[in-house]
Amino acid sequence: MLIALVGLFVGATAVPASADRPEVDTGSRVFEDIDVCTGELQTVTLEFTFVTHHHGNNVVTYWTGESSTSLGYYGTGSGKIVSNDNMERLQERFAWVSTNEETGHATTVEGAYTIEYGEPVPVEDFVYTCLTA
Repeated sequence: MLIALVGLFVGATAVPASADRPEVDTGSRVFEDIDVCTGELQTVTLEFTFVTHHHGNNVVTYWTGESSTSLGYYGTGSGKIVSNDNMERLQERFAWVSTNEETGHATTVEGAYTIEYGEPVPVEDFVYTCLTA
């Protein structure tokens, strides 16, 4: 799930540096993932809204999203992405909560990471947890 989120977020920050007011954009991602509560394979669909602000060489993007899966989970998430042209770095912190009313399972995905442009993606803090069994 992390790699799917990273790919979408990196593209979301590619906004012209001359923007005067916040820009709003949307995005989506569909991918296969394992249900952390059951171990079953599921198809995950994420829909996002991004609001991007430019402050000199800094770009700050706030996002909110909704999710659904083929196993019946529905959820919401949000995050903040900060990039700085001088340091060629992108940093993000995010949280996502999903529930499956039919099974009673609930999951959380929380994390933070930094990408040094041109380097592999290091995961600094990433937790995918089943809250109910």
